Amino acid sequence: MKEPITLRRKPLKNKKSIFIFCKTKQQRKTEVRKKIRQNWQILWDHSSKGKQIKKLLDKVDEKRVLGDFYFNQIITGHGAFQIYQNRFVGKSPWCFCEKDEGTVEYAILKCDAWQDIRDSYLKKNSSSVKELLQDSQSRKGMGIDI
Repeated sequence: MKEPITLRRKPLKNKKSIFIFCKTKQQRKTEVRKKIRQNWQILWDHSSKGKQIKKLLDKVDEKRVLGDFYFNQIITGHGAFQIYQNRFVGKSPWCFCEKDEGTVEYAILKCDAWQDIRDSYLKKNSSSVKELLQDSQSRKGMGIDI
């Protein structure tokens, strides 16, 4: 909700008054925050870093996502996923089942080793990790509070 612009009376030397329209402190803060978010979005869009997170989050936001150690691995693609292990430790990039590369998407959506977890906690027939994050049952199963 927009606040009204305040009307401030400013006396002049010849004792006449004029009215000056000024924005409130809150309006100025809101404008600054909006500009910061716009600049942040531009940086986000043009950065080569954070490819996994960009698949899941289109826009920058100040909302907090409360997850745990495992959820952080899902959104960053770091940790236990073989593709990450290959990049930083030199291990094989293939999933433990050796049917495909060990990416976040493959492990969570397709790998046979994760089938029991998918059946117990995640939305059936999901086509992407992003879709799972948008589903409240799946978020609860992954221990995420958005």
